[in-house]
Amino acid sequence: VFPGNGILYVSVFMVFDQLMLWTLGVKLTTPTGSGGFELKKLINPATVAILIGMLLMLTGVRIPALLDTGLQKIGATASPLAMIYIGGIFAEKKYLKELSLYGIVLVRMLLAPLLMFFVLGFFPVSAEIRLAMALITGMPTMTAVVMMANASGMDGEYALGGVFITTLCGIVTLPCICWLLCY
Repeated sequence: VFPGNGILYVSVFMVFDQLMLWTLGVKLTTPTGSGGFELKKLINPATVAILIGMLLMLTGVRIPALLDTGLQKIGATASPLAMIYIGGIFAEKKYLKELSLYGIVLVRMLLAPLLMFFVLGFFPVSAEIRLAMALITGMPTMTAVVMMANASGMDGEYALGGVFITTLCGIVTLPCICWLLCY
């Protein structure tokens, strides 16, 4: 959709997205009966990596080529592993009948992108950035949510259904949002 600046938009948004996942997401998946939320739970490999990455970027410090290559190769495995995981989910058809999961689609994949586009209209940003942020907001649920739910003893099966249904519906909702906001 954005051949020139799309990767820049996604990169900036992903910093905030990951920061929210590993801070607010951790807080929301912490069981309420476990003595409450602890600030030390925000210190995890993802938030440390985000902060180190931002520090390196802002200071202009380059990491050694050997370390950079190794980290890039490890990072390159994330998408294929997520796709394998989602492929396994597609074998489960029981989620198709769970009506509450379609509420996630309605709110997360249709209303949230429209709201994002509308709210960004109050700021001095280009229409391209508004559309990019709206589309990114409407992306399917991350597989990390399932792992976080399982790790904290929450309903990982329901989260798994959310990933499945939003991924499946994204085939339709993302083009619809793009069409609706472009015309």
